[in-house]
Amino acid sequence: MPRYMWSSEWETGEEAIDSQHRALFQQMEKLADALMNDQPAVGTERLLTQLNEHLGAHFQDEEERMAATGYPGLLRHRSLHGEMLERVKVLLAAFHKDPEGTPREVLNFLATWHLKHIAQEDKGFADYLKTQG
Repeated sequence: MPRYMWSSEWETGEEAIDSQHRALFQQMEKLADALMNDQPAVGTERLLTQLNEHLGAHFQDEEERMAATGYPGLLRHRSLHGEMLERVKVLLAAFHKDPEGTPREVLNFLATWHLKHIAQEDKGFADYLKTQG
């Protein structure tokens, strides 16, 4: 049974953003599978790197959409994204020092942060879009 399943309650109504969110959940699931199956560190590192790259691209797309719609929470949202990417960078550096222990920490952080971020911050953007027609 998947550990990271998308729920329609997190949808923003922006298909491109929702599609990226679903893809990020799938990537977290692949990482969880790799960890549960004791995949070699090199494979886990590849998954972590891909997930980090996709997060960066998603954040950029999301921020561009927010800017295009005049979303008043853009600066705060951008700051949250920056903090998240910086934390992931630190966790990836820790992975290089401790490939056995760090991936679960990274996965737990990503899952917790992403769920909270989508449920609160991204839904705020979705609500804004609804008021804009």
